Amino acid sequence: MKSKVCKIVTFLPVVIWMIVIFWFSSKDATASSVQSDVIVAFLRDLFQDNQRVWTRLVSEGIINITNMVRKLAHFTEYAILGFLLLWSFRHYRKGFPHYLAVSTVIGVLYAISDELHQIFVPGRACRFTDVCIDSAGVLFGFAVFALVVWLHRQLLFKVAAKRYPNDTTE
Repeated sequence: MKSKVCKIVTFLPVVIWMIVIFWFSSKDATASSVQSDVIVAFLRDLFQDNQRVWTRLVSEGIINITNMVRKLAHFTEYAILGFLLLWSFRHYRKGFPHYLAVSTVIGVLYAISDELHQIFVPGRACRFTDVCIDSAGVLFGFAVFALVVWLHRQLLFKVAAKRYPNDTTE
């Protein structure tokens, strides 16, 4: 029973994060633009030493900062989702390839449903490119999870080596 409860509880962060993504996607175009503009203003202030470069890139249309911020937000939301999905499956005994596949399917299907949901939000649209960006974010979240697991194992090996320096079992 304890194991079943533990498995269910580990999915709470995934569900909560999916609700957060849904909430962001439910904002109309105006509210979404205000959020993006706040971040763009922060970035402009952050790079004020290079104000001439910033102004040239934006004014000449070389770079659309607002669009980049929006796409990076999509990517980041789904990278967090990907990380949380793998983290949630860590208690299952099916093995890494199985829960990697299941996590991928869940992440991509949620990205598709999120874009379809935006059809019904004023000023928002369903874009295939956003599904691709979201899916890439999920995969990046997987990579971050794998890196965290690897670093954790390396740390454990170092601690074990210090604690048991004469252990020569192979």
